[in-house]
Amino acid sequence: MNRQHVEVKALGEHVRRALESVRYGAADVPVVAAESVSSYSGGNDGQRGFVIALNLQTGERKAFAGAWGGGAVAAAPSPVDADVPIAIPEHGIVIKGQMGYPRTFATIYAHPNAVGAYLLPSGEPSEELSDAEQQAIYCFAAIKGGEYRRDEMRRRGVTADVVDGLVARGYLKRNRAGATQITTKGKNARTVQR
Repeated sequence: MNRQHVEVKALGEHVRRALESVRYGAADVPVVAAESVSSYSGGNDGQRGFVIALNLQTGERKAFAGAWGGGAVAAAPSPVDADVPIAIPEHGIVIKGQMGYPRTFATIYAHPNAVGAYLLPSGEPSEELSDAEQQAIYCFAAIKGGEYRRDEMRRRGVTADVVDGLVARGYLKRNRAGATQITTKGKNARTVQR
């Protein structure tokens, strides 16, 4: 499954409203192309899973929430706590995730024909990143900030010049205090997984 990240503000109104209904607050959301997906979306302590099926043309949606803490024997069964396959129609998406503590997590599963037509912004030519740049992207995407990240960047040979270049080209962003984080463009450019 190829995963892209899309800025929430770039999504259509129907999709943004569906995400707002579960209090999704991140700047971007992962999008996966799929023709079907399982309805299961379990939650841990302080969380509950949810599934939203959305027609991108009409805005019609059906939402289901699971039990707090995951499936419960005493609770009425919900499709979210079961493992039922959901076929994704050509003009539809399924949003799955967990809401509760510490925040809402979500992933959009869209029919492959709907991904380009409704969800992804028009493609800009992709730029080849060097191995050092890919290692830096990995560190910002997967390693906790602070000394953990600095140690990993030293091990992988990532220099401050590489990071500065990624900031200048929009793969990373830096605030006035100097804190640096990955951007949506950086998440989509990542190829190193370990």
